[in-house]
Amino acid sequence: ALELCPADATAYKAKLYFNRGSANAALRNHEEVVKDCSSAIELDDEYVKAYMRRAASYLVQGGEAECESAIRDYEKASELAKTEEQERDINKKIRSAQVQLKRAKRKDFYKILGVSLDATDAEIKKACEYFRYIYMTLHFFALLTSYLLFKRHKRKE
Repeated sequence: ALELCPADATAYKAKLYFNRGSANAALRNHEEVVKDCSSAIELDDEYVKAYMRRAASYLVQGGEAECESAIRDYEKASELAKTEEQERDINKKIRSAQVQLKRAKRKDFYKILGVSLDATDAEIKKACEYFRYIYMTLHFFALLTSYLLFKRHKRKE
C-alpha cells in the first residue's frame, strides 16, 4: 500500500506507517515500531499518536538512551496535545518514563536474563530456570577447578 500511495499524500502515508508500526507493536517488534513511527513523524511532524507509540516502544526497549528518547517524544506529544486531559495523561507518562530512566541506570535484570521488558511470566520463569542451571553448572566447574588446583599445589610442596 505504501508503494502504491501517491507521493503527495503524505498524511495518508504517515497513517500507513503508523498502522504498520501498531501491527509491529502487537507482534513485539519494537525496533520496527520505532522505524515506522519515525517515518510517520518525518511525513507529519504533528502526528501525536506516532510520538506516543514510538515513546512506548522506546520504553519497552529499556536502555538509558531509549528512555531519554521516550521522554523527548512524550514532551513533544505534550506540546501537540489538543486537550487538557491528553496533556495530563502524557505528563503521567513522562513521570513514569523518568522513573524508568533512573532504573535504567541501575542493573537491568531483564537484560541479564535476556528477556524483554514486556516478557510474560512464563518467559521470565523459563529464563530464570536457565540462568539458575548455567549458574549451578559454572559454580560446580569453578569449585572443581579450585579443588584440582589446590591438590596440584599441595603435591608440589
